[in-house]
Amino acid sequence: MKQIKAKHKKDGGFFIRVENPASIRVSFLEGNKKVLQSMRLFQEFKEIRKEKIEHRKILRRTIKQISANLNMLKESLPFIDMALPKEKPSEDVEAEPEVKQEKPQTVDHIEAQLREIEQKLSSISKQ
Repeated sequence: MKQIKAKHKKDGGFFIRVENPASIRVSFLEGNKKVLQSMRLFQEFKEIRKEKIEHRKILRRTIKQISANLNMLKESLPFIDMALPKEKPSEDVEAEPEVKQEKPQTVDHIEAQLREIEQKLSSISKQ
């Protein structure tokens, strides 16, 4: 189905006949609407980009100010050598007794202890 028909005019121009002009107008306006929405989104993107640049500038200035204040603070504080003398272990001190570490109990061992306790409880309850 052809929507546009052209006829030749004697003076060199063309007459154009459009079938169903309402649907063409609707599709044209929808296209314009999408273009305008894209332009609006791009403008919002540009605004956000500008805000981001401004925030970075503010952050850089703040970091420079903090760095300068920190340097001034370091300069105003007295220098103190914090190196501690290294202690050599003396031979006079006896070695500390080693603490015996209990081996972790296995599940079987724990179950055996549990059975023993249950037997003791049952013998006590029978008496």
